[in-house]
Amino acid sequence: MTGATGSRWALAGLVAAMLVVHGVVGWWSPLQGDDWQYVLGAAGRGRGWLAAYPQLADVCGSLLVRAPLVHALVSPVVGVSLVLGTFALGAGRLPDPRRWRDVLGVALVSAMIWIALPRAGAMWFHRSYAAAQIYGAALVVWFLVPFRCRWQRAGAGWQVAMFAVGLAAGATTRQLQLAAVIGAAIAVRRTPRSGRPAWMVPGLAGAALGLLAGLARWQLSDLVYVFGHLERSLARMAPVLEAGAPVIAVIALGALARQLGARNPPAPATAPPVGSDQDAGWPGQAPDAGQGLAWLGAWLGLGLAAQLGPRSTAATQLPAALALCAGALPYLTWLASARRARWLLAGLAIGVHVVAWSLALSTYAALGAEFRDRMAAIARTPAGQVATVRRYADLIPGFWSVGEDWADLGARATLARARWGLAGIDLVPVFRQLERSPDLQLVLEVDGASPDQLAAAAAPAWWPRELGPARAQFTPLLGRLRAIAGRGVTARLRVVDLDFAARRGRPVLAAWSDGAGAMVPDPARSRADDADRVTISIAPDLATQFDEAWLVGPWGSAPAAGSAGRYAVTEQHAGRTVLVACNAERCVAVEAWVPLF
Repeated sequence: MTGATGSRWALAGLVAAMLVVHGVVGWWSPLQGDDWQYVLGAAGRGRGWLAAYPQLADVCGSLLVRAPLVHALVSPVVGVSLVLGTFALGAGRLPDPRRWRDVLGVALVSAMIWIALPRAGAMWFHRSYAAAQIYGAALVVWFLVPFRCRWQRAGAGWQVAMFAVGLAAGATTRQLQLAAVIGAAIAVRRTPRSGRPAWMVPGLAGAALGLLAGLARWQLSDLVYVFGHLERSLARMAPVLEAGAPVIAVIALGALARQLGARNPPAPATAPPVGSDQDAGWPGQAPDAGQGLAWLGAWLGLGLAAQLGPRSTAATQLPAALALCAGALPYLTWLASARRARWLLAGLAIGVHVVAWSLALSTYAALGAEFRDRMAAIARTPAGQVATVRRYADLIPGFWSVGEDWADLGARATLARARWGLAGIDLVPVFRQLERSPDLQLVLEVDGASPDQLAAAAAPAWWPRELGPARAQFTPLLGRLRAIAGRGVTARLRVVDLDFAARRGRPVLAAWSDGAGAMVPDPARSRADDADRVTISIAPDLATQFDEAWLVGPWGSAPAAGSAGRYAVTEQHAGRTVLVACNAERCVAVEAWVPLF
């Protein structure tokens, strides 16, 4: 099948294949990482008036997590629109399904995203990444397409629409906000005023206001880190540079080969008929080098902007990868004007998709099965008990997934109680980075409140096995008790399974309140260094009240060295370790953990 009809079917087949594969993988995709924030309803939100200006990632993330069918049906459509929009940015026009060169261009853009984006598999299918990056990038790309193509649209409706979409761009990620404003500003600057459409300036104004609203969420420390540690920030760009290098290498080698050995006739002076064999190739003239350098600068600039946080991950490099793909498209399609190169590039695009989609289906079929086994194990566990689930086969974050997301004890314990009413979740078999529960037994002791008042305040029937989650419940419970029974209520959260020689009958408390306020320690514990040293810090006022410090474990107890609320601990023993500080009346369990050896 040749001509315009064949190109239409080819493009339709590519789009259909992407929708089917991405839909199936999206349905199999497990909840992982930041997805659990949306399950708990604890995703990050703005403060004050910004609460009415929610981030797109929060809106889409909550929808994708709570409605899996949306991730399976809508996310692939958004992904296709992102690929088509990136083509339009690179080519300066919308793809024409009647032209084989446009079909090849769309396929190359899709393939280049797989190549140029670090951990592209996780970015396409992990719900939180897709919500922040795929949905946000599609919005910003299609906001910039009219600027890039200089659409001559008239009417107040277009001005209002472009202003609204530009304003919505401020709800995307920081990198996409910057891309929207800078891209629109460049287009406005390069368009003569006499030929400038009326919607351009309102669109730029909306994007600028959106960026200003987004800036309210930024922190000065992010900028200080990036520009104060520029060398380190550049080093953290290594993944996007390594991923983008093959795209640049293909262009460079292809251009060299074309200059040295091409025997193609010059491009025709007039455009060939749409759908003709002549139209199958690109023009023989090389693309504008100035635009190529501009796209290369956008790739590097957005790669550096990905360090602006609040967290820098491989997924935050999507805007940079899209800029590289858009800039590479004219060069790749110029190379395709040579028949041999055309078939090589077509083979490259087909091969990348066959390999990527095959691996995606096999990987997520297994990953989804592991997730379903986890949920089944949790469903079998009675409330108030500890569920035992198997760890993921892939522990380390990689190209396809976020790795073992339950290695962190605090997140695991909070999710176990808040989502499923469990005492905890244990992973088996254990592994090096797994934070194991200290398995403390805590009881609540209350004075000044009756059992009925305790029940009215929703006092837990059992307490978590970890100090952090238990303390997080103690403070709001105390507030509810005092609202019901009066300000005279006092309470203590006591550790009942910890004893050592120096305790001398003193109670060991995790948190307590003797008067108006509550004493709830909030320690900071560093990770063990290469010498297995850990530093634990507590508030100075708490440190002055407790002049003794002990390390307690199954091996016994020993004095803990420290000063000014900072305790240096050298981990020499396996098993639960508890840092206990004491004064003449009581002891406080500052921190409890199981060392990672």
